[in-house]
Amino acid sequence: MANAEPKNVNLRLERFEYRAVFSKTGRAKYISHLDLMRAFQRVFKRAHLPIWHTQGFNPHVYIMFPLALPLGTDSRVEIMDFALTEDIPYNEVLERMNAQTPVGLEIVSVSKPEHKHTDITAAEYVARLKTDKSVHEVAELFDKFIALDKIEIEKR
Repeated sequence: MANAEPKNVNLRLERFEYRAVFSKTGRAKYISHLDLMRAFQRVFKRAHLPIWHTQGFNPHVYIMFPLALPLGTDSRVEIMDFALTEDIPYNEVLERMNAQTPVGLEIVSVSKPEHKHTDITAAEYVARLKTDKSVHEVAELFDKFIALDKIEIEKR
């Protein structure tokens, strides 16, 4: 009778978790979420970082963005989780990645994830607006807006 041992018995399952905080500014704000995934896959390859692949039927690079940023939006604090097959110091990962990132993307920090990405319960945004109204008029309009029982936003 044939050996019933699974084909993937020799796969390397050890992985080391990392969380990178990066900024996406300038022309890079027009990189879509899918293209951002592809861009970071190229960054890992060019930086010669041993990225961990999923172990399923169709293995793929393990990169996860807990909060996808809308197209056309700048951000200085975006989060990306990934895993490597080797334990490389955080500062070395940061330097190797920054040497390969395209213009507008910059890795700000790399660390061990302290919390699961599902533990994120809030986000803080800064909105800037240009108007010909006075500061007092804007403050009054804002107070009226915040006092509404329901704020509906149409997503396009």
